[in-house]
Amino acid sequence: MAVAEDGRWRSGVGEVAAVPVTYRGTVFGVFCVYTDAAMSLGREERAVLSAIGRTIGVGLNAIDSQSSLTTDSGFEVAFTVGAPTLPLVQLADRADCSLRQAGVVPGDDGPTVLCTAVDVTAAELREAADAVAGVRSCRCVAERAENPLFAFALGDLPLLDAVRTHGLRLADLQVDASGVTVVARGQQEAGARSLVDELESEYGPVDVRGFRDSPARETTLTEFVVDVEERLTDRQQQALTTAVAAGYFEWPRETDGDELAASFGVARSTFHQHLRAALRKLLAAFDDAIAR
Repeated sequence: MAVAEDGRWRSGVGEVAAVPVTYRGTVFGVFCVYTDAAMSLGREERAVLSAIGRTIGVGLNAIDSQSSLTTDSGFEVAFTVGAPTLPLVQLADRADCSLRQAGVVPGDDGPTVLCTAVDVTAAELREAADAVAGVRSCRCVAERAENPLFAFALGDLPLLDAVRTHGLRLADLQVDASGVTVVARGQQEAGARSLVDELESEYGPVDVRGFRDSPARETTLTEFVVDVEERLTDRQQQALTTAVAAGYFEWPRETDGDELAASFGVARSTFHQHLRAALRKLLAAFDDAIAR
């Protein structure tokens, strides 16, 4: 915060303070406060003004984040970061393979990340996962000849959390021994730049591939997705997301209900109960959207 104390701004003005409005490295702007000639801004007043600037920044970031999550137009940023401490990077390094995220599903013990794997067998990846402390469990959801699908239970997802915190949405994530390549979309370029700054301070150099405009899509599509997510339970969303990623709805099917049920550790009938409920709610949401 900058404070001018020479009183030359205008008659009757004592001091002028320019207070930055910030959130986690993103500067949204400044607001100015001035006093009369008989008053000065002491240490306590300056601390309060700085706190107000940070509070406003939190609010503006929340508005930007909500707008980014409900609007599909804006820009796209792609970058690569080494991040050797991330469990999936350690796993890809140990298994000498590459992973590509296919989805994230909620769970009682934390999120489960669905990834397709390249240049590795299911047995090799499970063996490598056993040696990575940050991977709680690894199960093969669809054991197919090309790009088998795995579900990794992780304690947390710091990189994905950082993307969301800065008002961005993850569009693609690929992992290999050299690090993580991320494509994210948002509305505020400042949010992407502050994300890069945070990742650099946490993991080291970030190779930004560049920014480009992201094509706009109908807002009603996002509204539809939000509606579906609100209708589904966690287990229903998990069943539907996993079935799509595993190729269950392809023809010919790339996996069957028995394999998916086994990967969940439930009976086939239980898995299909969750899946049918999810499909029923999905179709109901579709019908409601058409009727609007």
